Amino acid sequence: MALVANAQAGALLGQKGTTLEDALRKLGRPLHIIPHEVGTLPERIARACSTGAAMVVVAGGDGTIACAAAALAGTGMVLGVIPCGTMNLLARDLHIDPADLEAALHVLAAGRARDIDVGEVSSEEQESHVFLCASMLGTPARLSRHREAGRQHGNGVLGWAIFAWAALRALLQNRSMKLTLRCNGQERQCRTPSLTVTVNKLDDAAGRLFGRSVLHGGVLSVYLVRRSSVFAQALLLLRTAITGSLHAPEIEVIETTDLVVDCAGSALHVLVDGELRLMKPPVRYRIRPRALRVMAPVADTES
Repeated sequence: MALVANAQAGALLGQKGTTLEDALRKLGRPLHIIPHEVGTLPERIARACSTGAAMVVVAGGDGTIACAAAALAGTGMVLGVIPCGTMNLLARDLHIDPADLEAALHVLAAGRARDIDVGEVSSEEQESHVFLCASMLGTPARLSRHREAGRQHGNGVLGWAIFAWAALRALLQNRSMKLTLRCNGQERQCRTPSLTVTVNKLDDAAGRLFGRSVLHGGVLSVYLVRRSSVFAQALLLLRTAITGSLHAPEIEVIETTDLVVDCAGSALHVLVDGELRLMKPPVRYRIRPRALRVMAPVADTES
């Protein structure tokens, strides 16, 4: 195994790296540690891939895991996940409990590799970005920008108060994007405050907020929020936050294997598994079926 740990992941802040390293060494397998001094996260993941390890273990959030997936997809190398982020959506979909480190280590030692789908978003003259959970445009991307700006004040009351005020202002502005969508052989014009693309559909069968019970369905699910009043949007946001579901009368759902999103502006803020990207339209999405091998609990691989 080769270990890459993102020190910026929330659950790793304030912890000593030796704790995780010692736990992995107890599994009894040869272990390569990729130190932070090697370089950026992509550089460290590239170094991990070059060690010849059969499994690259990544400790971090969804963005960190997606960065590793970009390097591992299509190679046959196995990705091991130790969830240490804020949402940990992929880990939850794989039935790996972010609050139970011992369980995550057990999956690395005794689980089985399964093949899951990978989403990819790209634009002209820019590198493509892999995502395993969701990519968002519009209101969610703007809120992410405000949240990142508020992090300089920490995660305490002040930081969250600043974010809440920014979120309220963003909602009151009630901005809608004028987009051109091309998918399934059709083209359409629409105005929407928010567009979300997920790798396979969100469903209630997952039994958790924003969960997916199928990770190898081979489709992109597009959730298009219809333009509405500020009050209606506020109710939709509240209902979505409580239920974790994007299935509502105000939301149109489209299933496709590829999608092109175009607009008249010079750039789009695109949220890719929690990481904010500035991309020049048109932005293209596609699904890569079963492109990534990832360790999962044995019961999960059998379902």
